[in-house]
Amino acid sequence: MYSIGIDLDGVTANFVGRFVSYLENKYGKKIPPEQVTSYYWYETVDWLSETMFWDSFHEFGKNGGYGRLELMPQAKTAVEILKNNSDLFVITHRPKYAYKDTVEWLDKNFSIPESKLYLTDRPKSEIVNELNLESYIDDSPHTLEDLVDNTVANIYCYDHLYNRHLNRPDIRRVSSWFELLEAELLINVK
Repeated sequence: MYSIGIDLDGVTANFVGRFVSYLENKYGKKIPPEQVTSYYWYETVDWLSETMFWDSFHEFGKNGGYGRLELMPQAKTAVEILKNNSDLFVITHRPKYAYKDTVEWLDKNFSIPESKLYLTDRPKSEIVNELNLESYIDDSPHTLEDLVDNTVANIYCYDHLYNRHLNRPDIRRVSSWFELLEAELLINVK
C-alpha cells in the first residue's frame, strides 16, 4: 500500500495564524504577514527578539495552544482521502509537552490513531526511512533539505513566505492540499 507522511504545523494545522494572534495580543504589536519571511520569525519581524519568540512559543504550547489550532484549508478533506488511499503517518517536531494536546487534536479533527503519530526531536528523514514512506509533505526549510538529501521519498513543500527561498528541483512546491493530492494521483482537480 502507498505510504505517506505529513507534518502538522504549517501543513495541516494553522500554527502561524494562531501564534501570530497570540504574540500580537501578548505584546500589543502587529506582525505584518509580509514580515514572516523566515521560519524563525525573530529574524525578520522588526520588534520580535529571539528570547521573546521562544519564551512565547513555549508558553503558548504549555497552555494548550496546540490543541486550539485551526485546520489549514482543505486539510480535513485531503487527510480523509489520504487515510482511505494510503498508509498515513504524522511526523512532527513539536515539544514533548505537546503530546497530549496533539493526540487529542488529531483524534478530534481526523481520527488518526496515536500509533500513527511520531512526535520527535530526531531528523524526520530517519523516520521517513524507517517507515519506508514514499512521500512526505512539510513546510520547514531545514527539514525539507534534510528529507531530500537523506531519503528517496517524493518531498513536497507546503508553500509559505518563509520557505520560498528554497529553489531545489527535488522539492515539489504545493500551495494547497488538493495540489498535493493531484500530484500524488489521488484526485483530478481539472
